[in-house]
Amino acid sequence: MPNGVSLRRWLRSSTGRTPPRFAATWSISAPRPSSCALRALPERQRQVVILRKILDFSVARTADILDMPPGSVKSDLHRGLTALRTLLGTREEANE
Repeated sequence: MPNGVSLRRWLRSSTGRTPPRFAATWSISAPRPSSCALRALPERQRQVVILRKILDFSVARTADILDMPPGSVKSDLHRGLTALRTLLGTREEANE
């Protein structure tokens, strides 16, 4: 992915399909906890989680898009999902 190009724009140009705008379907007054937790992740982990789990790209395709080795995709996905579980667990406990 070239520097200075958003992930959304790059995906649209390289795949021919536009990724969904998740925030556009959510209420601004009551954001979903998962969207807040995703924003809290480091950018690289957030990109990997979105590509692998939301857009359902393969490890190889995600590695190609982000220009990283497949092993890094797997480790960033693991770290990102672990962080999301922790963040969402903490928020759920706070809401009780």
